[in-house]
Amino acid sequence: MRPLLEAVRAHIRNGRLYEAKEAAARLLVSPPSAAASVALGRALESAATGVEGRLVLGLALREQGRPGDAERVLRDALSQQPGRAALLLELGNTLADLGRRDEAIAAFEQAVRAEPDYPLAHFNLANMLREAGRLDAAVAAYESALRLNPAYAEAHYNLGVTLQNQRDYARAVAAYRRAAELRPGHIGTWVNLGNSLRDLRRREEAAAAYRAALALRPDHDAARLQLAFVLRDQRQFGDAEREFRSLLQRAPDDLGLQELLGELLRLAGKAAEARAIYQAIAARRPDHPEALAWLFHLNSLACDWRDRAAEVARLIEVTERQLAAGQRTGLSAFHAFALPIPLPMHLAIARTWAAETERAAARDRADLHFTDRRARGDRLRVAYVSSDFRDHAMGHLVGGLFRAHDRAAFEIFAVSHGPDDRSEYRRRVEAEAEHFIDVASLSDRDAALLLHQQGIDIVVDLNGYTRDHRLGIAALRPAPIVATYVGFPGTSGASFIDYAIVDRVVAPPAEAPFFSEQLVYLPHCYLISDRDQAIDDAPLTRRDFGLPDDGFVFCCFNANYKIEPFIFDVWMRILRQVPGSVLWLLQLAPEVADNLRREAAARGVASGRLIFAGRWPKAKHLARHRLADLFLDTRYYNAHTTCSDALLAGLPVLTCTGDNFASRVATSLLLAAGLPELVATDFAQYETRAVALAREPATLRSLRERLQAQRLTCPALDTPRMVRDLERAYRLMWENHLAGQPPRSLTVPDGDPP
Repeated sequence: MRPLLEAVRAHIRNGRLYEAKEAAARLLVSPPSAAASVALGRALESAATGVEGRLVLGLALREQGRPGDAERVLRDALSQQPGRAALLLELGNTLADLGRRDEAIAAFEQAVRAEPDYPLAHFNLANMLREAGRLDAAVAAYESALRLNPAYAEAHYNLGVTLQNQRDYARAVAAYRRAAELRPGHIGTWVNLGNSLRDLRRREEAAAAYRAALALRPDHDAARLQLAFVLRDQRQFGDAEREFRSLLQRAPDDLGLQELLGELLRLAGKAAEARAIYQAIAARRPDHPEALAWLFHLNSLACDWRDRAAEVARLIEVTERQLAAGQRTGLSAFHAFALPIPLPMHLAIARTWAAETERAAARDRADLHFTDRRARGDRLRVAYVSSDFRDHAMGHLVGGLFRAHDRAAFEIFAVSHGPDDRSEYRRRVEAEAEHFIDVASLSDRDAALLLHQQGIDIVVDLNGYTRDHRLGIAALRPAPIVATYVGFPGTSGASFIDYAIVDRVVAPPAEAPFFSEQLVYLPHCYLISDRDQAIDDAPLTRRDFGLPDDGFVFCCFNANYKIEPFIFDVWMRILRQVPGSVLWLLQLAPEVADNLRREAAARGVASGRLIFAGRWPKAKHLARHRLADLFLDTRYYNAHTTCSDALLAGLPVLTCTGDNFASRVATSLLLAAGLPELVATDFAQYETRAVALAREPATLRSLRERLQAQRLTCPALDTPRMVRDLERAYRLMWENHLAGQPPRSLTVPDGDPP
């Protein structure tokens, strides 16, 4: 014991307090006895520098996990030197160890006042303020430490963490970059830098940061996972897949990683591989909601119905269980349209998805706290927000929207958060919208800030819960009014959306209780169409597509997942009753043809009577409609854009009015096109009418002639008239807002066509 005591005294005399602390700590543990502590205390008290001795003893006791003893020693020393910054600093550290945060903050603040040029005091104060949730004060304290010591790497890092917690990602990036310059071997700096850059949607830089972390430690799974996410977001699917598979090699039983890989494979168009992943998950967890939901959808895309009844039953059972537990459902609100689900369940599913969006946006919404404007401007500012201003069904529908708006009364913004596919559809929206704003590189928060700064009066979301949606922007309420339109044929379930723009066919007033939004009824069909879409005039023949010259050609160009066994049964009965007829379908997945031909043979129809078409450019696709005789619609989720396309091309569509929004859009279009004869009330009538039209060419010819004569002027396809109806809807919403009234159901009066 004596040599260590002498070493402690010597270090104190020479001003080497931390060396003294280390020697004292060794004394306290060798042997670990109260006698050693007493002997050390007496030795330090007898030293000429008693305050320094107590400081050393306090440091040593704290290091030995005895903060209570350390506090007593340090307070005794402070009674002799109340303004000694080093003592106050160590007292603050000790109080922090004891969980007495407010007292620790007070001690650090005293240390800062006692010695303002003491960087460590500012730094420790900042750490404690951050822990207390006083983030603004913590940032100021870190900045004070850095003014005193600009090379303080840990202060730069902790400042970055604090700014990241405040969602101030740009300043966090600057702090992390400086920390990385000073301490390039610190992995956490690179990972947090990558996370902040990813939140800013600066994906290339984020990927570089994650790769820097992995260069330091290749087994850092968190960095590799974040790199995989960034690569996925950049649509670098092959590189992302390699990262996910690398992670799975280290954790082959991780269901979460398997699910992420399945999602990636879906996005990459590798449906068969994705299906195998989800099958493996379901084999281990038969009630896994996401695996069941995606297996059902992937099998639907391939028209593989061999286990469909059991799949549907399991999926609905698990979904009901999740709803009862208040969980976000594995079945998406969008894919639910393809299932026999009642309206209350559609609303319940949508609410779980909306709640997830609301939770994610809650902190930013509270911070931003946008206030409504009530002044009437010269023009009403309307912002259409979508990921699909491109070669996509949505891009096809809204192609004529922006040119047709009344610029004297409306200032129109097209706000894109999707990819620029460099298509004619994208270029057209960019050219015809008064303002085109690309927010794909902005976070939801920054995009909402931009919309608010632009003074937008009405935000119109065109996605709903479709792929690549950014409902987080709408959830931040950047405008006094938020509406949903066109993209999602159902309720959003969201409290942050005021209105859904509909018509009385797709959403009858009696069904308003099953919408979270207030309904705005347009006078005709709600679905806007672009009547000016080009139709290729190059000559086409049926033989070009393997169609019979003389046989009746039924067709359905709906997406394959909308086809299901019931409607296929109906179609096959129709074919059996119309000799020589064929059914012309899109083939969007390799397995579709084989699967549907097998199903046809099982129903007594020769597989050769099914003809399949691939994807074609839109103008050519519209042109080939003219080779068909009658378009047969699907059941649960019927023709929307595809019905509009068929009518534009002059092809009659036969539909049956369904039980919900998604199954009534074709009805709405056909009634607005003046073709009520093509709307069946049940599938027995649908079947009878399809057979009758095939057998009565004069009746069908009359329908085609009527459609051809009025197709560009009927409400279903008259784009300028539809835009005038929308503008009247926006005025009604805005007048209600200016009156200080909450959102309410509104009916747009029918106006004269322009």
